[in-house]
Amino acid sequence: MSKKKSIYYIRSTSIVNDSRATKEILSLINNDYDVTVIGWDRDNRVEDYNNFKINDKNVKSIFFKYKSKYGMSLSTICGLIKFQFWLKKTLKKNVKKMDYIHACDFDCGYMASKIAKKYNKKIIYDMYDYYSDSRTMPKILKKFISTKENEVINNSDLSIICGEWRKKQICKSNPKRLIVIHNTPNIDYKETKSIIKSKNKKIKVCYVGVLQTDRLLLELLNEFKKHKDLEFHVGGFGIYEKEFSEASAKYSNIFYYGSLKYNQVLELESACDILFATYNPIIENHRYSAPNKIYEAMALGKPIIVCNNTGIDELVKKNNTGFVIDYNAKEFFDILYKFKDNKKILNDISKNTKRLYSEKYNWNTMEKRLINEYRKLDERGDKNV
Repeated sequence: MSKKKSIYYIRSTSIVNDSRATKEILSLINNDYDVTVIGWDRDNRVEDYNNFKINDKNVKSIFFKYKSKYGMSLSTICGLIKFQFWLKKTLKKNVKKMDYIHACDFDCGYMASKIAKKYNKKIIYDMYDYYSDSRTMPKILKKFISTKENEVINNSDLSIICGEWRKKQICKSNPKRLIVIHNTPNIDYKETKSIIKSKNKKIKVCYVGVLQTDRLLLELLNEFKKHKDLEFHVGGFGIYEKEFSEASAKYSNIFYYGSLKYNQVLELESACDILFATYNPIIENHRYSAPNKIYEAMALGKPIIVCNNTGIDELVKKNNTGFVIDYNAKEFFDILYKFKDNKKILNDISKNTKRLYSEKYNWNTMEKRLINEYRKLDERGDKNV
C-alpha cells in the first residue's frame, strides 16, 4: 500500500471559522491525503491545540500562539513579522515529512515559496485575496508587495483563485497552472436546532462575516435602529463587535450572535429572508470580490444584495439571484421594502439561485476540480522518483 501524500496547509488565521479553508482541508483528507494545518490563533479561538477538530473530524495542527486583532493593519505588523520567522522555523522543522505546501495568501505564500524552492517541494498558492489590493499601504510598498506576490504565483506548481473575474487582477503574473475554486458552501450538513433568536414573520436580513470597514455595516446598523418592522441578524467578529453587541442589547429588532461555527452560519442564513455582501467599490480588491455569501445565498435559495462594480454584481444581474445597488444605505432599504411588499420576488429568485448552485457552483464540483489538480501533481511527482 502506497504512503499517503502529505500536505501542510497554511493559513494566517485560526481556521476554525474559515469556511473555504475548512472545506478544502476536509476535501483533501476525505480523498486520502495526510493533511497538517498550520495556522495563527490570534484571538484564542482554538480551545485545545492537541485536539483540533474541523466538523468533528480530528485534524493534525500546529499553531502560532500570538495575540493580535484582525482588521488593524498597523497593530498586526509586529505579529506578522514574528509569524514569518515562526513559519520559516516550523516549515524547516517538518520539511522531510511534507510532499506539498498549500499556502493561502501572500502572508503565508512568501515564506512557503522560499522553503518550497530551497527543499524542492511542490507548492500550491491559494489566493483568497490579492494581497496588495486588499490592504491599505503606501504606493511604493504596494508595488513591491505586488511584484513579490507575482513571483510567488509564477513559481507555484498550482495557483488558485476564487472567481474567473480575478484573472484580470493577476494579469501581470504568469502562473504555470491556474484554476478557479469558488467560495461555494457544502450544504451537506446536519441541521441542528435553529439558533435564530426571533420567530415572528418580520423580514429578516442576515450578515455573517468579518465586522470591518467598507462593508456598509455601521450605516445599515444605524438605519435598522429606525426601522422596527425589519430585523437585522448579524454574526461574526472584528472591529465593530462592540457596536453590534450594544445595539443588540438595546434594540428589539437587532440580533448579534458573535462568532459562529460554519454549520451555524448556514442555519442562521437559512432562517432569514435576505443576505447581503455590500462591499465598497472604491477599495480595489472589492472590485474582484468573491464572498462566501453570494454562493451561500445560491445554495439556500435566498436573494442577496450586492454593490455595483464589485466583481459579483454581473453574476447577480445576469442570473437574477438578487439585487444590485450603489454603496448606499438608502438604496439598500428601498430594496428591502420592495421585497417586503412583493413576496413573489422571493420565489422567482429562489428558483434561479438553487438551479445555479446545483448546475455550476456546488461544492462537489469544486472538490473534484481541486482533487483532480492534486492527482496530476501526484502523477508528475511519481514519475520523477
